[in-house]
Amino acid sequence: MGKCALVPAEVVLDRRLTLPEIRLLITIFSNRDSATNVDMPDLNAMAEFLAISFDAAYDARLGLEAKGWVYWDPVQAVLRVATPSVDAMAEGAQE
Repeated sequence: MGKCALVPAEVVLDRRLTLPEIRLLITIFSNRDSATNVDMPDLNAMAEFLAISFDAAYDARLGLEAKGWVYWDPVQAVLRVATPSVDAMAEGAQE
């Protein structure tokens, strides 16, 4: 896992995110390369790095998918990171 993470400001602004989701998202962003492409680490490795169970990491990942932070890329068969729109974050926070 990376030792430093550059995280979009939207992570802080998204009030829908739980603490486990934020921790997992920061771990994901810590694996950026020099072109800011994210290499999605193995979920087991992320759970071990965060000292949480695999189930907790899996639940956090499902939450990130539901909130638009990660999505499945069927062409490459990998998870990708996205930044939800500010409008989507605002709508979700009001619910």
